[in-house]
Parts: sequence; structure tokens; C-alpha cells
Amino acid sequence: MKEFKGTQGKLNIDIFKEDFYVNIANEKGNSVASISTNEEQFKEAICYGKLFASSPELLELCLLVYNSFGGGNVITFSEEDIENFETVINKII
Repeated sequence: MKEFKGTQGKLNIDIFKEDFYVNIANEKGNSVASISTNEEQFKEAICYGKLFASSPELLELCLLVYNSFGGGNVITFSEEDIENFETVINKII
């Protein structure tokens, strides 16, 4: 499997309502992406920002699911795994 080459670690989202601006930053506070929009499209920009900021966690959970089926073995997910899924999903929606 290929190695992920994107930003490692958690990403944070900052929402600037007055400027219709969304910024996604790494754990050090460095901006890795931003969305500048207008009032009409601002809610959509926030949704995309949340999705982008959650992408490292989503990838981690996708890999958990993918690896659980490796070699024909089905692994039961723990309560903590399920809570992690719920946490990430709730960050996005």
C-alpha cells in the first residue's frame, strides 16, 4: 500500500464569519488550506472545511476498516473504535 504524503497529525479549522473565510491549519498552527468565499456560499465552505480538517482521522478509520478484512479475517470493532467513528462523523455533519 502507498504511504500517505499529506499533512500528518490532526488538522484544525478556524471559521471567520465576518470575512466569509475558512482556514485549515496543522497542529503547529500553519495554514495548509483555506477557503475564501461570499456570504451566499459560506455555509457550504464551512462544510468542506470540516470535511478537509477531518480527512486525516477519516483516513485512519478507513485504514482500520480496510485492515480488519485483511487475509479474510473479520475483526470486531471495539466500543472505542465505534466512538471514534461517531466523533469524526459528528465533526463533519
